[in-house]
Amino acid sequence: MVEKVYLVDSDNINPFHNLALQAHIINNIPDDSLVFLVWRNNDSVILGKKSSPYSECNISRMEIEKTRLCRRESHGKTVFNDLGTLNYAFFLYMNNYNPSDQINVIYQALTKMQLPVYLDNDEIMLNKYRITDNNYYIKQQRCMHAGSLYWSCDKSKRARLLKDPASKRDIINIVDYDPLIRYIDIKENILQALADLYGDVYQMSVTDDLLDYMELYHSYKYVYNTNSKYTIRISDYYDFGQAQIYVDLLRNRILQVDVYLPQENIEVIELIIETFSDLIVNEVQFNQRLKKVDEKYHHDFIKLFKKIKKDSYCL
Repeated sequence: MVEKVYLVDSDNINPFHNLALQAHIINNIPDDSLVFLVWRNNDSVILGKKSSPYSECNISRMEIEKTRLCRRESHGKTVFNDLGTLNYAFFLYMNNYNPSDQINVIYQALTKMQLPVYLDNDEIMLNKYRITDNNYYIKQQRCMHAGSLYWSCDKSKRARLLKDPASKRDIINIVDYDPLIRYIDIKENILQALADLYGDVYQMSVTDDLLDYMELYHSYKYVYNTNSKYTIRISDYYDFGQAQIYVDLLRNRILQVDVYLPQENIEVIELIIETFSDLIVNEVQFNQRLKKVDEKYHHDFIKLFKKIKKDSYCL
């Protein structure tokens, strides 16, 4: 049970500082507590932990438009941040961690502002478009659920910098629906919803030196993930939930599979690794493996196999 709720309100708009702040907080969560962090970043593209900068974003265009490239510890989709994006993060121990409860804080805040929002796969939607992008990170029983809320994001710049074709059409800003809603109004409503759902909120100041964290997040080796061994990266929705799946493929044989789910499902993770590891990418061997898998997963596993096979043609 969460016994105390703390607020860290960062007024620093340097994305490397705010990544360092997240790293510090997740390593220092007080017992039986929830720490809620809120911040904004200057123009930046934030990669997921294993994402490739060259396949996810237009590097040369980012240099022209003076946009920083960063990488976070959590997995999930690549996002664009600017001062029109409100970022939030919940830090808790595993026994208090529940993404549905946490996203409900943001959802309740927006409904109180008379916005006709609804939830879809733990993302908040408005007029059939996303107004949030969430990501998740678990480290030795310490958990972070972070997200970006689009208030007045520069969607045209986002579309220029991100390579995913969906980036041109898959989000909506709150001001697109109601141009009179201010950033401060959203922030205040979120903090009130946090108090309504978890109890009194106490201010917390972080005075520790974050320089070591910042040096890591700022380093070329970390940002460009120069040690990456994965040849195929898949981010998709399945019946068992959203997943990021990383495959090391050599001569049409899968050498290694890593699986990351926002909500840990050990059964599914182990089943995917067991089914796809050391697999020759052809239907005969895959179908033999599939016979050992519970039928409720067949549709998802076939979908995943077809995606791996299709991507393998591009190598």
